[in-house]
Amino acid sequence: MGFFEPPPPPPEPPEPHRQPVWLGPPENELGVAVPVPVLLVGTDELAIGLTGVVAYSSGLQLHVELRRRTEPDDLDVMHAHMRRRHARGGEIAPEVLRFGVQLADGRKATNLDLRPWSLGEEPAGPLLVERGGGGGGRAWSFGYWLWPLPPPGTLTVAVEWPAAGVQLTTHGLDAAPLLEAAARSHPLWPDGDPSPGSGWISAHTTRLS
Repeated sequence: MGFFEPPPPPPEPPEPHRQPVWLGPPENELGVAVPVPVLLVGTDELAIGLTGVVAYSSGLQLHVELRRRTEPDDLDVMHAHMRRRHARGGEIAPEVLRFGVQLADGRKATNLDLRPWSLGEEPAGPLLVERGGGGGGRAWSFGYWLWPLPPPGTLTVAVEWPAAGVQLTTHGLDAAPLLEAAARSHPLWPDGDPSPGSGWISAHTTRLS
């Protein structure tokens, strides 16, 4: 026997796991895009719009865009958005950009209600999970995963940003086209192996108000 011995064989890799349905779009679906360009806020200096929705069998991916006419010098959108700064007394700081939805049955989900979740237990919905985003200066993009699918009726989208002069503004969407699109989103590989789901996502979620 020599001085150096070969190492033992590596352990078997763990079985791939399925991403919980409430964390993001199904990895085995491409989803169906629904053109719903909605200008939620439009002023001389600011525009915020819902530029698109991708429907999946278990939820909706929402795409929000923010544009400014001039370079800002006082409001750091992402800093306030990510830190969720609160004023004294527990009030929401005016610098925080608020975004949320209300289902036809009255339940709400917003980007303010942070709550840890258990990967082993399905939480109560609806949830609005941040799915990436970024930008800088005059242009920002935000992605949100709404789980589960909304019930038939009106899906209300709401935005508010007091520091930028934006009072509560809402817009109603008919859920019917979204649900019809979701019904057309099918698995890419029936009975196929799940994806390990190693991609990065923002880890903030919302809960039922």
